[in-house]
Amino acid sequence: MQRLAFAALALASVAADPVDTAIKQVMARMHVPGMAVVVVRDGRVIKEASYGEASVEHKVPVGPDTRFQIASATKVLTGTLVMLLVQDGKLALDAPVARYLPDAPPAWRTITIGHLAAHAAGIPDKADPAATTLDQVTASLAKQPLAFAPGAKAQYGLSDVAVLTRVLEKVSGMAFEELLRARIGKPAGFGCSAFEHAIDDGPTRRADLIPHAVGVYRWEGDHQRTAWYFYKEWTYSQGGLFACPRDLASWAIAMDSGKLLTPASEQRAATPFRLTDGTDGGFGVVFTTGSVRGHRAYGHSGGPALADIIRVPDQKLTVIVLANSKSLYPNLAPLLAQLYVPAKPQPPALRDAPELRVQLEKIDPALIAGLPPLGRIELIEDKASTKRYRATYGKFVIVWKLGADGKLEQEL
Repeated sequence: MQRLAFAALALASVAADPVDTAIKQVMARMHVPGMAVVVVRDGRVIKEASYGEASVEHKVPVGPDTRFQIASATKVLTGTLVMLLVQDGKLALDAPVARYLPDAPPAWRTITIGHLAAHAAGIPDKADPAATTLDQVTASLAKQPLAFAPGAKAQYGLSDVAVLTRVLEKVSGMAFEELLRARIGKPAGFGCSAFEHAIDDGPTRRADLIPHAVGVYRWEGDHQRTAWYFYKEWTYSQGGLFACPRDLASWAIAMDSGKLLTPASEQRAATPFRLTDGTDGGFGVVFTTGSVRGHRAYGHSGGPALADIIRVPDQKLTVIVLANSKSLYPNLAPLLAQLYVPAKPQPPALRDAPELRVQLEKIDPALIAGLPPLGRIELIEDKASTKRYRATYGKFVIVWKLGADGKLEQEL
C-alpha cells in the first residue's frame, strides 16, 4: 500500500491554496477545533492536510492517525460491502429479502435487497429499545406494520440498513466488524480505524480505548462543549466508526486500483434508486447520490458533517473531509471536489437574478462557511413549482432551489 505522509499543519502555517483557505475559513467561522482533508485521484494522494486540534482539552494536534468519529459516513464502507457480496454472487439487489431471511414476515415479501439499500423498504424505525443484537432488532422490526409500500419513497433511518446488515451477516457467515476487516480493511490496508464498543451500564458508560481518538465538540454560545455520538453495536454498519484519514484514503486508493469494486459494480452503487412513481429516491446502494459539475457522484456524510466523503467515479476522484465539531453541513466535500473536476456543459442562464441576493445573504452561515463572497446569480430554470438559480462564489458554484413555498434549498 502506498505510504501516506501527512503533514500536521497549524492554522497559521497553512498554505494559501483554495482548499486550505476554505478549511481555514470554515474553522474560524464555525469554531471547529480540528479538521483533516484528503484528496485521492487515480490511486494517488494528491492533497493531504491536517488542521488544528484533535483534543481541545489536551492541545493535541490532528495528524494522519487521528481517529475521527465519522458517524453515518461509515455507510461508505457498508455500501462497498454490499457490492462486494453482489460481485461474489452471494447477494442480488433485485432478490426478495425472504430469500436470505426465510423467517421474514408476510409484509416483507415484496421488499428487495435494493429497497433496503435505498432506504425505500418502508420498515419503520420502531425497534424494541431493549434489543441489543441484529437478530433481536430484526425480530422486533418484523412485528411492525410497514410505514409505506416498498419503493413508494425513500426515508432515511436505521431500520432498513439494520435488516440489510443482518442479510450481510447471514450470507457471509461473519459478524459485521469481522466482515469489514476481512473484505475492506485487509485488502485496503487499514491500520488505525476502530469501534469503541460503548455500552450503558447503569449510571456509567463503558467503552474501549481508541488511541488518538478526537474529542467531539459543539460550540454553544461562547465556548466548546463535548458532544459525541453513542452508537449501539447493532448500528455499527450505519455509524460509530472512528476512522483515521490514512485508512479512508486507503479505501479510495483500493477503489481506484480495482482491489474492491469493479467499474460496473461502482456504477451500480452510484445509480440512484428509482421509486415506483419514477422519481429519483436520492440513494444508490446505501450511498447518497448526486453530482459535481455535471459528473455523477456518490458518497455519504455523517454527524451531519463530522465526516463528508464524496467520490466522482468517472474522474477516479475521492474527497474526504473530517472534523471534530457538530456545527457543519455536509457540503464541504462536494464543494472542494469542484476544484478538481472539469465542468461539463451547464444549462445557459435565462437571465441574471439580482432579486435573490438579499435572500442568499441571509442564508444560514453554516451552509456557506467555506465560501468566498457571493458573486453573480443567474436564473437557470423557471417552473411554477421550483425555480433554480446558479450562484458563483469565487471558484465555487452552488445551485439553489426556490420552491413555491418560498423555501430555499441548496442542491448538491
